[in-house]
Amino acid sequence: MNKFQDFIDLLTKKRNLHISILDLTGVLNTEMTEISFENTIHSKEFCNIAKSTLKGYRTCLFCKRLSNKKALREKTFFSNHCLYGLYEGAYPVVINNSVAAIVYVGNTLIDREKAENRITKTCKRTGVDPDLLKHYLDHTENIEDMNELYRIVLGTLGGARDYHGVVLDLGLALQDGN
Repeated sequence: MNKFQDFIDLLTKKRNLHISILDLTGVLNTEMTEISFENTIHSKEFCNIAKSTLKGYRTCLFCKRLSNKKALREKTFFSNHCLYGLYEGAYPVVINNSVAAIVYVGNTLIDREKAENRITKTCKRTGVDPDLLKHYLDHTENIEDMNELYRIVLGTLGGARDYHGVVLDLGLALQDGN
């Protein structure tokens, strides 16, 4: 393991949330910053099931593409529901006015009833088993509102500054072009 992966593991220990990072610059390609494959994609069981059909997979890719474009354009934290009803926050990491990476914190649930309604509606179009997805809502991180997710994201990224200098090292690697 390395420092950054250890930090992600520490943040998600005893939680059902998931952190994934889209590396746009190669900054995660160092021994210190390399993360597991599971943290480069949405790899929680709910998401795996949602992507289990071709239409489900394409639905998730469509949402991810929209989120990536928004992160690149706005360069600030935002959050929203996916088409299946889970809630996710996106935090673009901006260095020298360019987005170097996008940190996603997800697998969170605000309103189970609304999520179940979204699951039913979306699964009719994608062919994914709605009952199986509803079962896996029990394996998500329950949060009160988007402000709680924002606090989780800020706590995650803000706390990183004090964790073995990972964020400082990450920033220096980006500035050096490593």
